[in-house]
Amino acid sequence: MANSVKKPGDATTTTKPRKSPVKQKSATAQIVEMPLNHEQIALLAHRYWVESGCQEGHDADYWLRAEQDLRALAS
Repeated sequence: MANSVKKPGDATTTTKPRKSPVKQKSATAQIVEMPLNHEQIALLAHRYWVESGCQEGHDADYWLRAEQDLRALAS
């Protein structure tokens, strides 16, 4: 007869089922990003535009700044 050697993973090998480790949620994992309201962003971007003296050509800058500031307030 041939030697039968049991290897891990063989069907004949009996092993205890592994318990999956309990993963604790870190503080950063619990942060849920709120969807930003389009109207809130527009109002804040408009405020930034007015505060800058109504300078034309920077609308994207005001919009992005408003998004960033609102996200910071939400977290």
